Amino acid sequence: MRDWLLSLPKEERRQIGKDIAYVQYKWPIGKPRVDHLRGGIWEVRTSLESRIARVLFAVSGQ
Repeated sequence: MRDWLLSLPKEERRQIGKDIAYVQYKWPIGKPRVDHLRGGIWEVRTSLESRIARVLFAVSGQ
Protein backbone atom coordinates (compact mmCIF):
# COMPACT_ATOMS: atom_id res chain seq x y z
CA MET A 1 0.00 0.00 0.00
CA ARG A 2 2.76 2.42 0.94
CA ASP A 3 4.61 1.88 -2.35
CA TRP A 4 1.39 2.39 -4.30
CA LEU A 5 0.58 5.63 -2.45
CA LEU A 6 4.10 6.97 -2.91
CA SER A 7 3.90 6.29 -6.65
CA LEU A 8 0.93 8.67 -6.98
CA PRO A 9 1.13 12.42 -7.59
CA LYS A 10 1.12 14.52 -4.42
CA GLU A 11 -2.40 15.89 -4.97
CA GLU A 12 -3.87 12.40 -5.41
CA ARG A 13 -2.12 11.20 -2.23
CA ARG A 14 -3.52 14.18 -0.38
CA GLN A 15 -7.06 13.49 -1.54
CA ILE A 16 -6.87 9.79 -0.64
CA GLY A 17 -5.48 10.66 2.79
CA LYS A 18 -8.23 13.21 3.30
CA ASP A 19 -10.91 10.63 2.50
CA ILE A 20 -9.34 8.02 4.80
CA ALA A 21 -9.20 10.55 7.65
CA TYR A 22 -12.82 11.55 7.01
CA VAL A 23 -13.94 7.92 7.27
CA GLN A 24 -11.82 7.38 10.38
CA TYR A 25 -13.42 10.29 12.26
CA LYS A 26 -16.98 10.07 10.88
CA TRP A 27 -17.39 6.27 11.02
CA PRO A 28 -19.89 4.74 10.43
CA ILE A 29 -20.77 6.30 7.08
CA GLY A 30 -21.97 4.88 3.80
CA LYS A 31 -21.92 5.32 0.06
CA PRO A 32 -20.53 6.82 -2.03
CA ARG A 33 -17.41 7.26 0.10
CA VAL A 34 -17.51 3.86 1.87
CA ASP A 35 -18.93 0.54 0.73
CA HIS A 36 -19.12 -2.85 2.44
CA LEU A 37 -17.56 -5.60 0.34
CA ARG A 38 -18.06 -8.79 2.37
CA GLY A 39 -17.49 -10.08 5.86
CA GLY A 40 -15.47 -7.49 7.71
CA ILE A 41 -13.94 -5.90 4.59
CA TRP A 42 -14.86 -2.33 3.59
CA GLU A 43 -13.49 0.08 1.01
CA VAL A 44 -12.90 3.83 0.94
CA ARG A 45 -13.50 5.27 -2.53
CA THR A 46 -11.73 8.40 -3.69
CA SER A 47 -12.72 10.03 -6.97
CA LEU A 48 -9.59 11.17 -8.76
CA GLU A 49 -9.40 13.06 -12.04
CA SER A 50 -9.55 10.03 -14.35
CA ARG A 51 -10.26 7.08 -12.05
CA ILE A 52 -11.41 5.94 -8.63
CA ALA A 53 -8.88 4.87 -6.00
CA ARG A 54 -10.05 2.17 -3.58
CA VAL A 55 -8.45 1.48 -0.22
CA LEU A 56 -9.60 -1.64 1.60
CA PHE A 57 -9.87 -1.80 5.38
CA ALA A 58 -11.29 -3.88 8.22
CA VAL A 59 -12.67 -2.73 11.57
CA SER A 60 -11.16 -4.43 14.58
CA GLY A 61 -13.23 -4.43 17.77
CA GLN A 62 -15.60 -1.54 18.20
